[in-house]
Amino acid sequence: MYYFYILIFIWFLSAILDYNNFCYYWQLKEYRWDRFKDFLISKKGQQFSILILITILVSLLLMVYFSFFLLEAFYYSYYFLLIFILLVFVLRFFEDEWLHPKFTKKSLVIVLISLLLEILLIFVFKVFLILFIIIPLRIFIISLLILFLKIPNSFLKKYYSQKAAAKLKQYPKLKVIGITGSYGKTTTKEFLAQILDSKFKVIKTPEHVNTEIGIAKFILAQDFSEIEVFIVEMGAYKIGEIASICDLVQPKMGILTAINQQHLALFGSQENIQQAKYELLQSLPVDGLAVVNNDNKLCREKLSLVKAKVITYGQKDKFKPQALISAIKTQLDSLEFDLNLENQKFSFFTKVKGEYNLMNIAPAVLIAIHLGLSEEEIVSGVRKVELKNNYLETYKYGKVEVINDSYSSNPTGFQAVLKLFEHYPKEKRRIIITRGMIELGKDSYQLHREIGKKIGEQADELIIISPDNASGLIKGVEDFGKKIKVVKIFRPLELVEYLKKLKEVDSVIILENRMPSIVLKEIKQ
Repeated sequence: MYYFYILIFIWFLSAILDYNNFCYYWQLKEYRWDRFKDFLISKKGQQFSILILITILVSLLLMVYFSFFLLEAFYYSYYFLLIFILLVFVLRFFEDEWLHPKFTKKSLVIVLISLLLEILLIFVFKVFLILFIIIPLRIFIISLLILFLKIPNSFLKKYYSQKAAAKLKQYPKLKVIGITGSYGKTTTKEFLAQILDSKFKVIKTPEHVNTEIGIAKFILAQDFSEIEVFIVEMGAYKIGEIASICDLVQPKMGILTAINQQHLALFGSQENIQQAKYELLQSLPVDGLAVVNNDNKLCREKLSLVKAKVITYGQKDKFKPQALISAIKTQLDSLEFDLNLENQKFSFFTKVKGEYNLMNIAPAVLIAIHLGLSEEEIVSGVRKVELKNNYLETYKYGKVEVINDSYSSNPTGFQAVLKLFEHYPKEKRRIIITRGMIELGKDSYQLHREIGKKIGEQADELIIISPDNASGLIKGVEDFGKKIKVVKIFRPLELVEYLKKLKEVDSVIILENRMPSIVLKEIKQ
């Protein structure tokens, strides 16, 4: 009898591990089928799918074979199958590859209901033979559950949005500022909040909260009775999502940071991305203000559609921005620049690194001017601003200086961060570690090829940690013609061992896009 209890224990543990693993991928893609589908066509997603198919075939063959033998033989075969699954998870755990979701109420409910559904199936069929079918079908159980939950979620989203909109209407003097764009949204939001904080009581949407339901829940949880400025970051993966957020919060001012190929696979075309981002600007009232990146063609070419007052900013004088960024002096850990607006010149100094951050500071300054902050208050605010949430945080790792840009990645930002290498002495070895960029659709190979060429220009070594975009990156490096070392390391534990060998090399390493947690842990310690 104790064999039976061992079987139950192994089954239960394997189910918990499996459902957590599958929930991780769904949560990573925000429980959206469009993003999950894009993951499935990636190389990692294809490997994931092949593993599922193999498990299905093996389970069916075992089920058919052992159904002709004694039940004891079935139990032994089932032990073998479950122990094999557990061994795989143990190996992944020691290599920091045991993937589990961030533990939230939603993820816990999804995992728990999936487990209960499996238990229900066992009781309905009243035979453990059904487990041979259930094990390979776990990914479908949790996926169907997530898709089914979208039905009540749609009603909940509508309920929360209506309730949040009604709450905001109680504060007619509240100044709502929307920020959107393919990149730079979060950094611009942080800079704006820090600058305005000297004069106003400011609240902003927290990190990773930029969808309609997330913003609605945030509004309902806050006390706006003393708040004067509400800064809302707005994200989208399809047309209409930013418009829905604007209907909810009714912004009076809006910032469009940039438009590029980010999430092209989900939008389907560059024109769709542009249309989606413009939903913020087109929602602004006649007496509102739109602050727009003039260096970006997709941002400036449809400004005639905007009924609010428009102020453009940029570094390229040939496009005639109303606010021109000039006299730029860059150091590794600071920036100096002028902002020329209507014959008035503002001179700034900030300890923020990365010249591309000027395009995040400038719109924040323009909003501050519009809201009546004095020149002294704005200059002081810019001097004090700092990057939040580990953006471009620098670590000392032996003789290595590590720049952490692992928060996210897009084509423009990737090229910009590579320029940080220029501030280091030539004798330092320049190394870039990256998995490439995601959700770029049909343009992915060409965009990675262009990035590879820039890496060839700036770096001495490229370490690729995912197979998805390796071919484009390597081809780009070859296009540049300069011989640099290219290493492919797809296992986190191997990457850590490789980093340990670099620890005593006088070098600078840039971490670009998401990194395995075991790698960040090694560097930070």
